[in-house]
Amino acid sequence: MLQISTGVYFDGDCYETLHRAVYFTNLMRGTADDLSLPVGELQFSTDGGSVMISATDRLPKYDGNGEVSPHVATGGIELLDDVADVVAFMADAIVVRDPDQARRLIRDATNPGNARSRPRLRRTQTPFRYLSADDGAEISTFMTQLIAMQRPAFDRAMRSIRRVVDAAILADSDAALSYSLFVAALESLAVDVEAAPATWNDYDSKKRVVIDRALAGLSNSDAERIQTAVLQADALQLRRKFQTFVLQHVDASFYRDEAVEATRPIRSVDLPNALNFAYQARSKSLHEMRALAPELWLLAGSDDTARIEELNVLSLEGLNRLCRHVIRNYVRRATPGVDRSFNWRSVLPGVVRVPLSPVMWLPGYDLFDAAAGSRLFSAVVELFTESAGTPKPTVVDMRTPLRRIEALLAGESKVERRRPLIAAYMLWHRLVVPDLKLLNHEAILDKFHTDLEGPHIETLVLSVLFNVTHTWSRADLFALAGRRLEQLRQRKTPLELPARFDSAIQLVVADAHWTDGDRQQARSAIAVAVELDPGNAALIELERAAKADTFELPPLMAYIANGTFDAAT
Repeated sequence: MLQISTGVYFDGDCYETLHRAVYFTNLMRGTADDLSLPVGELQFSTDGGSVMISATDRLPKYDGNGEVSPHVATGGIELLDDVADVVAFMADAIVVRDPDQARRLIRDATNPGNARSRPRLRRTQTPFRYLSADDGAEISTFMTQLIAMQRPAFDRAMRSIRRVVDAAILADSDAALSYSLFVAALESLAVDVEAAPATWNDYDSKKRVVIDRALAGLSNSDAERIQTAVLQADALQLRRKFQTFVLQHVDASFYRDEAVEATRPIRSVDLPNALNFAYQARSKSLHEMRALAPELWLLAGSDDTARIEELNVLSLEGLNRLCRHVIRNYVRRATPGVDRSFNWRSVLPGVVRVPLSPVMWLPGYDLFDAAAGSRLFSAVVELFTESAGTPKPTVVDMRTPLRRIEALLAGESKVERRRPLIAAYMLWHRLVVPDLKLLNHEAILDKFHTDLEGPHIETLVLSVLFNVTHTWSRADLFALAGRRLEQLRQRKTPLELPARFDSAIQLVVADAHWTDGDRQQARSAIAVAVELDPGNAALIELERAAKADTFELPPLMAYIANGTFDAAT
């Protein structure tokens, strides 16, 4: 919300809503002056410990069609949390909404008897952190640069900033997860980076020894060609991209001004290997649930580096400082710009997107071509299956899309594009009352009904809905059901069906096998049906009956409508 709230993605009059909330922090102000930000301001309490964050939420008064927008404002908390995260990130401090969490995180360094008095992160958790006017100006400048970024880069930067803030908070309770989040914050920014070229001597020494042994006896040219291929494959690894990105975004200040207050800061010659170590530590922590070596957080204390396996590596403190440096440079170097194609409404908080029922959109739907046939057929199937489970079904008037179907059928030469259209047309006219039918529907059905001959998924669906027996061979039925199942597994279904329809198809297959005397294949098909509708008591009981050799195909329409085999429904 931080970027959207500025109004850069829309023109014209806007609703402006001021949001405020109190956050608890170890930051303090030496003066009573408030700090101005591009989206609001910070008002610190006089006795310290809390800050009032204010931010203005802007949304356009009119939607894209010129109508008055009903969306006046968001709840505001996401916007304020974004501001708090940016402030916490830039100041390397604690800024949270929960006062109890703040008390736990901010160590009481004035109490010598407190065993937890030494901050795990040197600056982040130190009490009484004074924020100067220059610090405030730096935060404001950074936020301005952040907001000006093009949307994809802004999203990546904000995600990384949130992960760094989360990692700093978790450092107190879960050092391994904190370390992993610091690494992930940088890794997520390296997605589009092309890894820097490497030489064979730069390659991991343990792997290099194994490969060199395998290359023994080859000519120099053959060995070099294989080494080059290995290095090219290595450059595609996320680890190499991560290392390249970080090194590209570390500038001279990291080893100079910013390192003055650090204890045992990392040397430039050690950083590449330290990054490899950090990436591997993150992988072992997340994939193998390995504990983080205590040298990296407990023994290192506030040192930036620790000595492990003959390497100078980054401690939790050192990784914290590196993340903040790299992300700041990433934001500062970003190309500013406004992505007018960005659908900002799609990311507004508090908005839930759900598919509309066909009842909502079918009646006036007429702006479609033949490619929408499967969607239309699916919608009509859904409409009737839902109505079948109610004592007084409500059927919408869809004569408008039906007239469009008639026009499309007349001009479409490909049978496979006509088939779902005529299937939807036929289903409607076979099941609705006469008043809702088109006058010339019989002529249309006579002309195009042959499109539905043969083993097609639309024809199988119609046979289930009309309770008629198909006339295909067993091989055609089994092949059709197998293709449908494979499409579901690969998520490449050209036709979406109500959830229980695919289970019903497997029951049709089971009935065919049972009739043929193949009990094993019938039971296998029933098992697939159960797993397509997990937990359905009627199906589970049917599976038990089949195992006891008492299977009989139940009323499928009743099952599709309400999940039971009550024929009276």
